[in-house]
Amino acid sequence: MNTRAGVVTNVRGVANGGTVNKLDEGEETLSRELESHKELIRQHARTICIMEERLVNMAKQLSDARAEALLLRKENHERNSQKTVRSLGLQVDIGISHFGWNHDAPVLLNNAPETVKLRNAVKAIREGETAELTRLRGQVAAAEARISDAASLACEEHKVEAEAAAERNRRLQSQLDEARLHLQQLTAATKVLKRTISEQNKAFERTQAVAQGYHDALVSESAKVASLQLERNQDSVQPTSKSPSCRLESLRRQEELVRLGITCQGERHGQTIAAQRIALGDLRQRLHQLAASGPRGLTPNNLISLEEAHRREILNLRRQLHELHSRLTNADACVSASPQSRSQKQSTGTPDRLPTGLQVKGKDAHKISLKAIIEALQATERDYFELLVIFGRFFAKSTTPTLWRSWLGISAEERNQLKKDRQQFARSVAHKLSLLIGQLKRNASVIQSYEKRLASLSVNPLRLVRDYEISPLLKENILALDEIHNSAEAMEKEKNRNKTKPSNERVSNDAL
Repeated sequence: MNTRAGVVTNVRGVANGGTVNKLDEGEETLSRELESHKELIRQHARTICIMEERLVNMAKQLSDARAEALLLRKENHERNSQKTVRSLGLQVDIGISHFGWNHDAPVLLNNAPETVKLRNAVKAIREGETAELTRLRGQVAAAEARISDAASLACEEHKVEAEAAAERNRRLQSQLDEARLHLQQLTAATKVLKRTISEQNKAFERTQAVAQGYHDALVSESAKVASLQLERNQDSVQPTSKSPSCRLESLRRQEELVRLGITCQGERHGQTIAAQRIALGDLRQRLHQLAASGPRGLTPNNLISLEEAHRREILNLRRQLHELHSRLTNADACVSASPQSRSQKQSTGTPDRLPTGLQVKGKDAHKISLKAIIEALQATERDYFELLVIFGRFFAKSTTPTLWRSWLGISAEERNQLKKDRQQFARSVAHKLSLLIGQLKRNASVIQSYEKRLASLSVNPLRLVRDYEISPLLKENILALDEIHNSAEAMEKEKNRNKTKPSNERVSNDAL
């Protein structure tokens, strides 16, 4: 579990780091584009200012032209008024002369060549001034039309460009906000994962501390057992210094051990014990390597394969131990039921006939074979007890102390009870191993799906940030992150439910 967490931490740390770097580059690119758009807006603003200055100049020219036109109109009006006064004075003079002389004078004066010429000249001057005024008015109207057209065209163009630039800026700002929101969500998910991994590492450290404590206790107990064995050997070497009851008890135990040793040698249990010792040594070495490698030394697939191999080896060792125990039980029953064993109990305590292929000569040979068998059985039981301690530490902390009892020196009923307890313990360990392997497989599938989502998310972050139509993909990634969090919470709830499940229910499930 902790190994998988360490691997997930590395993979997620690398993936999250690459995504964050790419999103930072995309944000910098968008910032540069935004600055270029701002510079373009400033240039358009300067162009608008220049056009406004031109419009002001043209307005000034128009006002000057209007003032000039008004001045010309005023001069023309004055000229017309002067000509009218002159013509009126001339008519008055002519009328006075006519009043003074005769009634035909006005006709003569009107038809006079000088009057006609003067009238034609005045008419020509008036027509020229009218044409000049018309021309000036047309020029003023054309200038006003050109000014209005230029102003409206420039205003429309600059307005359209300003609106387009503002729309681009709004779109870029919205995309940048979405990218920042997505980055914040990824950062929050990364923090949650780091917190979970740190908690798992702390739990692993606590488990290692407990394991070290159990190991120290086992070493101390082994030292005590060795001291007791030494005292026992000393007692067996010096039987004369003990009481008769102790000597009888030691003789009885020696007879039982000799009988068991002869049976084991006859059925080749020594080879089985040696193979079990080798397999247990390999298993201990692998467990020590796994504990020393830490949470970052293995991948989830390797961890699952190692768990499968350990489970197969444990099943094989358990089958061999069951066979050995059954053979020992059958041999003990046969020897105790035979009349020869009863006669041997009544005699000196040494068997008269050994199994086929084994002939023991003298007490020294009995002592040597008995000592070898005792050492082999003790080594096998010690390895088996160490394996039980390791599995009990990780899978069944509430195991009864009867599991750690030896087979030697107990009755048949106690052996049967111990056998049942160990079988029940083995079933519970197998069930929890299957649950652990299933949980590891589910976690590995969840991690692989998360890594695929993360890889698809980090393929092209610039395109993800720039393209405005990519929002459905962001929604899918957010939903995927939510699913991952929900699955993690469901796994945690299942784990807590398994912890709080009553022991009776677990035993019934194991039996089923």
